[in-house]
Amino acid sequence: MRKASVWKIALALFIGCVYIFLFGIVQTVTVEANNEFSVSVDIPTVTTPVTVETPSSSTIKLQNVYKPSFEDYIPETTVEITTPPETTTEDNVIRPPESQTDPVITTPPPETVTTTTTTTPPPETEVTPAPEWNETPVNGVRYVNENCYSRKKALLGAETVKAYSVNDKVTVVAKTDTGYYKLSDGSFIHEDYLSESEIVTTTTPPETTPPPSDDNNGGVDAGSDQVYVFNADTEEYFACTMSELMAMADDDTLIGYDQYQQVTVENGKFVVTHTWDFNNPDYTYLYVVGSAREIIIEAVVAEISDWYAEEAIKAQAICDYTYLRKKNIYGTIPPIHLVSYNYNRSRVEKCVDAVLGLAVYYNGEMIQSTFTAATPGYTNSSYDVWGVHYPYLVSVDSSWEMNYDTFKKVGARFDSSYIKQRVKDVLGIELKGSPANWFSIKDTLESTEYGWVTSVAVGGKTTYGNGKKITGRVIREQVLDFAIVSPAFTVGYDESSDELIFYIYGSGHGVGFSQFGAHIAAQDMGWKYDRILYHYFPGTEIK
Repeated sequence: MRKASVWKIALALFIGCVYIFLFGIVQTVTVEANNEFSVSVDIPTVTTPVTVETPSSSTIKLQNVYKPSFEDYIPETTVEITTPPETTTEDNVIRPPESQTDPVITTPPPETVTTTTTTTPPPETEVTPAPEWNETPVNGVRYVNENCYSRKKALLGAETVKAYSVNDKVTVVAKTDTGYYKLSDGSFIHEDYLSESEIVTTTTPPETTPPPSDDNNGGVDAGSDQVYVFNADTEEYFACTMSELMAMADDDTLIGYDQYQQVTVENGKFVVTHTWDFNNPDYTYLYVVGSAREIIIEAVVAEISDWYAEEAIKAQAICDYTYLRKKNIYGTIPPIHLVSYNYNRSRVEKCVDAVLGLAVYYNGEMIQSTFTAATPGYTNSSYDVWGVHYPYLVSVDSSWEMNYDTFKKVGARFDSSYIKQRVKDVLGIELKGSPANWFSIKDTLESTEYGWVTSVAVGGKTTYGNGKKITGRVIREQVLDFAIVSPAFTVGYDESSDELIFYIYGSGHGVGFSQFGAHIAAQDMGWKYDRILYHYFPGTEIK
């Protein structure tokens, strides 16, 4: 009984071993952690007769094993898994357990082949820069109407070439779209400084640099290459070259010459005296430089009065700034006069500060902002006075001035013998017969009671010299040597005293801004400075 049991047990074990040997697979997995221990595990795998799974060996290494503490509980463990490649054949297919999901096989994208295309740039094309200005052919003769310079280019501020004086004759060959005439020598002069006819004048600014002094007593040493200037801000005199003086001009600094200050040389020193002697051939002027604010304040009071309506003072300040700045921009130094008496400075300062830096423009360029003291009810035109047309210097209504007698003159009286001699000396006309018939005013401005004399017959002749027209301005400035204040007049004769009487209206040449007209417009009609200026300079803008 015992032997039979032992035999049966041995037989069963033998059969089991054979079964396992034929159908079983032993897999061994070795796990190593820091080489501290090694564990071998036999994992039976259930297979089917069709699939035979080949044993494989996987090694898992744990590197930098992190043991977290209480404060730092996030382990940073790097696990490197190295798995040998699996071999798959038709007879040896490793199938995953049914509980696992099918693996996602990611097919890598095909390699992208980058093709580099070389683009050959087109041949460089030579770009012709746009011209700085365009020229229109013009042939003729012009006369310089104000001392100025010609320039190398038809551009503002271009290098100067040559100095010209009033009534210099030039030949023009073209006109540019920048407002310049091209001369026969290739240089340029701005159209503002050229006229079609000669300018009638008895006062010409000095062609040479007037050298002033440092005070009214001892004077300043004369230097052949220097000019001497009065600083309106510091009330001091100093010496510099003309180029240095012109370099001082900008938006905030203005330069002029004071036509009421005469400079003379005494013992090698320049001495300044206050006088008014324009017809003296030795008369030289004092240059003045200063801040725009100081220059304008004193110039405004010298031109009008501190008691004028504030809006009129503002308008005058803008006119003065435009006039001086425009001349300085073009490299010229215009006449100015600075006040030398006491006045209500705070009132004038307030007005000037309100508009300082504003200027009057026409088509983007500063205008010739001429002004006159008063009119006979209508302003004069630049063409009638200077022979040059400006679209903003035309005759406009100023009839409100005639409501006051401020600029109505009873009359200036002249002995007939004096008039007869002056007409002969200046106009070359021999007067005969009764003095009552010597002057015959042919025409005046239309629609005015008292207009500017645009043509007058003297001794029956309306021209003199080389065909020059006789106008009220010729009579006023040349024949009567500025003894009357306006070229708007009528002429009578007092037989009892043998005197010619000139009844005068207005004051000044009458072109542009009327100072008294602005005062009345502001005082009686409530006009502001901008409306005043737009009226007297039609078509302009203030900026």
